[in-house]
Amino acid sequence: MKKTFTITSALLVFFSLSAFAQPVITDSSNIVPIGYGDSVSVLVSAVSPGPAGANQTWDFSALSVTPVGYAKFVTPASTPYAATYPTATRAVKIDIPTGTIYEYDVVSATKWEQLASNVSATTGDNYSVNAKTMIPFNFHYNDIVVDTFYKNAVGPYTVTMTYDGYGTVITPFGTYSNVVRMKRSFGGNDYYYDWYATSPYLYIVVSYDNNTQQYTFTGSSTTGVNKVIAPGASVSVYPNPFSATATIAVDTKENMSNARLQVTDITGRVVKILAADKPRIVLDRAGISSGLYFYTISNNEGCLATGKISVE
Repeated sequence: MKKTFTITSALLVFFSLSAFAQPVITDSSNIVPIGYGDSVSVLVSAVSPGPAGANQTWDFSALSVTPVGYAKFVTPASTPYAATYPTATRAVKIDIPTGTIYEYDVVSATKWEQLASNVSATTGDNYSVNAKTMIPFNFHYNDIVVDTFYKNAVGPYTVTMTYDGYGTVITPFGTYSNVVRMKRSFGGNDYYYDWYATSPYLYIVVSYDNNTQQYTFTGSSTTGVNKVIAPGASVSVYPNPFSATATIAVDTKENMSNARLQVTDITGRVVKILAADKPRIVLDRAGISSGLYFYTISNNEGCLATGKISVE
């Protein structure tokens, strides 16, 4: 079975109790909040995924990756295909050069499951007949969980998930400790690895697909991974799209004294950084070409808000 490109099956994150203890996946209480977003890059390479075991260091820092888009956690109701997946509790909006695709997930007390991936007006992988488990809750080092799922009403397919290692992973965008590695095997030589970093559970690190030898990373070279600390912050951008200037209004109770606004293009390249210590920030398009961009507003504690903005 060839692994399709999805953010969840590539990148999920787990919580750990201490810097040196074995990370344990306990429950859904530490899931990344709606509003978190980051850029996504890939590498097709014969680089080894490294060994299993305790206290490993997987070093991918020297790899040269290719940006492919931007992913953001959103509410299912905000997406165009929510009615098709009414039980979804979370969704991911993925902007890539060819358009926008969506992923739909459902989180319960016992697992995080994927209902659909690669969803657009013309494509989609539907697992809702029997959803695909992405994270079983209460998952310990050396645990093995067997799951069955249906894809587009065809199946059952069986996958064996093994928590086969933990330690530190180093990507081109940063170093992450307390990382869990999961091996997903479909039998024979059909398998891939996910590296899951810590607090909160979110898509950040790297995935390796044995069939394509493709690695998938998230993060930008300047910001790494930011923790969203105020996902409820209200942000208005007007006009959007804009041609000369846009005003970004932020309504939040968080400390904005050292806040900044960072604008990146769809590849993750930073095109503008501004102080964001006032309720309204004026963004001048000088030096910015026409196209789709993403903004992040953060302070010393982490990411306050993310969003999308278009330049005419």
